[in-house]
Amino acid sequence: MSSTDELLQKGEILKYKYLVKDLIAAGGYALVYDAEIIEDDRPVVVKALRTNVTELDPNANERFEREAKIAAHLRHSNIVEILDVGVTQSNVRFMVLERLFGFPLSQIIYKEPAPNEHVRIILLQVLSALAHAHDQGIVHRDIKPSNIFICEPGEDGADEEEYRIKILDFGLSKGLWGGRATFCQPLTMAGEAVGTPGYFAPEMLNDMGVTTPQVDLYAVGLLGYEMLTGTEAYTGTGVQRAYAQMTQDPRPPPKMIKQLPIFKVIRNLTERDPSDRYLSAVEAIYDLEHIGG
Repeated sequence: MSSTDELLQKGEILKYKYLVKDLIAAGGYALVYDAEIIEDDRPVVVKALRTNVTELDPNANERFEREAKIAAHLRHSNIVEILDVGVTQSNVRFMVLERLFGFPLSQIIYKEPAPNEHVRIILLQVLSALAHAHDQGIVHRDIKPSNIFICEPGEDGADEEEYRIKILDFGLSKGLWGGRATFCQPLTMAGEAVGTPGYFAPEMLNDMGVTTPQVDLYAVGLLGYEMLTGTEAYTGTGVQRAYAQMTQDPRPPPKMIKQLPIFKVIRNLTERDPSDRYLSAVEAIYDLEHIGG
């Protein structure tokens, strides 16, 4: 199937509730459609899984279902809301999500350094969402710029000057041993690292895919570094960059950034040894709330 082949048709009605409108994005695993709730014209999006996706990932169907279950379980203002799931008569799996207006962090993160206070506000919201997920026994494992969505000012009930973010895509999440997420079963072989090279925590590679809340904190720290500096924390791409994270600290930032109080928090989040990192998102939130930018 090519990237433009349609899974759903314009005007198609799903579950007698949702009217499909236009295709707005096409990815390797799924197509995303603009849609609306028929009853009240509320805008939503429909994410439809490609029917041949198991050729790329044998666990794709299970990941898709798990993403829906996890996001539906995690009710938080900074986590995208999944409203419904289903399967069409032509056997296309889909989920219905709240419609967000704005852009992913990946579109702007390397354009220029972000103001300190904007970075602080964004990190606080990301960490607040992760604190909620971790409390429910769920680790995201794929925090990266494209999974952080910045809503337009005034959207989603936010103040006109407030930056509201939403964390996307819990498809690679993992339940913690003894946590509450009993529906979040492993879909990878023991010892297999999961996530995006470049945002892996070093212990996920050194210790055969170990997963704790701190792997999310490490990725948040890299986001903070890259927003503050407007540059990548490590040179190289893919596995090359991941290897650099195992053996090196992020490249030194400009002196004026290194002296900022917020950078002390970011430095702690990006410690290669997890024993030197914050133990929880709550600890990082406390420090960010008390530095004032």
